[in-house]
Amino acid sequence: MKKMRFLPIRKEITRFVLRRKWGEWYSTATKRRVLKLGKTFFDSFPSLKLKGKKRIAYSVSGEIDKDYWSLMDESPASISLRQSDVNLKKNKVLTTVYLGFQKNNLIVEGIKGGRKVRSNLDVFSSIHKKNAFDFLFDLIEEHAKKTGFVSVKIRVPETLQAYYAVGKKGLPEQEVEAIRKRMIALYERLAEARGFTRKGDFYVKEL
Repeated sequence: MKKMRFLPIRKEITRFVLRRKWGEWYSTATKRRVLKLGKTFFDSFPSLKLKGKKRIAYSVSGEIDKDYWSLMDESPASISLRQSDVNLKKNKVLTTVYLGFQKNNLIVEGIKGGRKVRSNLDVFSSIHKKNAFDFLFDLIEEHAKKTGFVSVKIRVPETLQAYYAVGKKGLPEQEVEAIRKRMIALYERLAEARGFTRKGDFYVKEL
């Protein structure tokens, strides 16, 4: 019975790995792709300081973590919105968009930020009159167009390693399904609100 308990998760992960390796879910965030196709995008991406409230300030920056390369984990290339406490010198990441690259397309390989920082996100929205996800995507889409990309594609959650990895954390099945449903809902809402169209395993928007 113990072996059978983990079989569905193993099959799920194996299927994901094979499709990522041989199918259309291949990673667009490999070292070669990021450094070759994403270099101009990241070299010229603006670092921003944004107004906050009292001691709170916000910043946006792009980063390529060159010490972290993996085909099967999240992309090392990202754009993040951070909140900092001016007096305490503490930083908190509110949301991060992980990126990959094709020759003419900017690929969103993952989106993080949500329940754990919900109150912080609400404060940001009240100050800037725009939610944090839309704020970052406005910057990303605008800069992608400036640097020669013709479209932005968002992977659907079911093609992401993080979607399946939730099932390996020992959480109750109901909680795993709830997390996955929230991921799907977030990606769907964001894509639809921003004019993306579902095409296979991607939400696509021409720039």
